[in-house]
Amino acid sequence: MLYTQTMPILDFLDLHVDTVSNVTAHSFIAKSQARYLKNQKDNLSETSCIVLLGFSENYQFVVQDEIQDFHWNNISCTLHPVALYHTKNGELQCESICVISDDMEHDTPFVYQVQAEVVKFLEKELPHITEMEYFSDGCAAQYKNFKNILNLCHHLADFGITAR
Repeated sequence: MLYTQTMPILDFLDLHVDTVSNVTAHSFIAKSQARYLKNQKDNLSETSCIVLLGFSENYQFVVQDEIQDFHWNNISCTLHPVALYHTKNGELQCESICVISDDMEHDTPFVYQVQAEVVKFLEKELPHITEMEYFSDGCAAQYKNFKNILNLCHHLADFGITAR
């Protein structure tokens, strides 16, 4: 949205000083996190993997030439993509997984099920992996809450693999 505002110069400066302060802090945090992730990828051992988690969207199914009844009653699903980084012969590899579900809650139990699917994939495709490090966008409702921290504490007992 484009807004036009007219205000005294001192009010304008106050508004922008506050905005710049917020942007500066956000920029510092984002750059620090990006540097940390890059460092982890650059120094990833053959027995470790990095798991990037993030809800994508609620996807509504569309049927070509749908009848009117379907248009008003169509159903949705949740898409939860996962990027899994690991090294093979010293080279960084990326595996992509997408969990599709009719669960629209985007809550801790859903995240737990996504973790279970990722671990199943690891057991089948990359059985040499013994350690995982999770990264997410940090959304409190989905990832950054006490329930997920508790799940992380019990990750080894639940899934048989250590995690951070």
